[in-house]
Amino acid sequence: MMSEIEELCNKFIYIHNGEIKDYGNVSDLVKEYKFVHNYTWKNFKEQKAKDYELSKLKEQKNNTKNNKNKFDKIINKANNKGKNLPLINLLIKYYFKSIVQPFFLFGFPIIMLFIEGFVFKGKMLSNNLGDTEYSLLHNIIGSISITQIIATGIFVIPQTIIEFKNSVLLKRIGATNIKPLFFVLTVITIGTIFMVITFFWTLLWAGIMFGSSYGWKEIATPYQTPYALIFLLIILLGSISLGMLLSSLFKSTTDYVAVANILYLPIAFLGGSFLPIDFILSSDVLKYATYLNPFKYCMEPFNEAWAGKLTFDYKIFMCFVFNYNYIYNNYF
Repeated sequence: MMSEIEELCNKFIYIHNGEIKDYGNVSDLVKEYKFVHNYTWKNFKEQKAKDYELSKLKEQKNNTKNNKNKFDKIINKANNKGKNLPLINLLIKYYFKSIVQPFFLFGFPIIMLFIEGFVFKGKMLSNNLGDTEYSLLHNIIGSISITQIIATGIFVIPQTIIEFKNSVLLKRIGATNIKPLFFVLTVITIGTIFMVITFFWTLLWAGIMFGSSYGWKEIATPYQTPYALIFLLIILLGSISLGMLLSSLFKSTTDYVAVANILYLPIAFLGGSFLPIDFILSSDVLKYATYLNPFKYCMEPFNEAWAGKLTFDYKIFMCFVFNYNYIYNNYF
């Protein structure tokens, strides 16, 4: 109410953006501008014009710095395209902003393949009858590939949910209108894509390292593909479910990361990604420790299907089905 200043005040101070821009007597303003309102409105327009020019220069500098970061450019361009696209782009930017998650998803399996691949390269394992030999290199490649899927479910998905819900990252894209269900589904979708990519990424590098010596088919493909795909899907869904469960139990990412590492290492070891699963299951001690692995009943069948050792007795299955139908029809 500038008219009240004219009536009640003798002196004035004009402040803009927390800085004193002008000060003096109110009577001088009235002599020069007739009304204090005219003075304040003139200064307001001038200062806002300067602020706009400064913001444009700052934005140009930031864009120049961020030219190397395509994710920053994408998210800046998506500000006026609704809330869904900025959310997806912000998640992608969050994953690739630091080196930790890209290394864990794409660098770690290469290191594992390099270390363990050359250790077990060319080594074969015979079954008890001695008429079949299994390639330890082929078997451990399958174990490493599915461990990458589980790692994404345990680390990436829950850590993302915990980090975002405890920070102001969502406010950067005006996320007050984003439904929690959509946010969770977006995280799961991106996590699922990462699971599939890291699985085939591991197989790709296995083929690059050892395909020329043993053939890509003998290195990077399962021997019983239909069965392997079934258990691969179960592992993927189980990883997502476990990740969602863990994200609901923790409020701090620091606490969660510590617990996730304790949980992941036994799964990776007992699942055969550090030591061939054949060695673990043939050990009198380690074979009982595999029951600590929550993915035991989907990882072991996958490894058997990967190595071509999975047996499925259709007669027993059909007998079970028909007996069940007989009992149900006669007693219920």
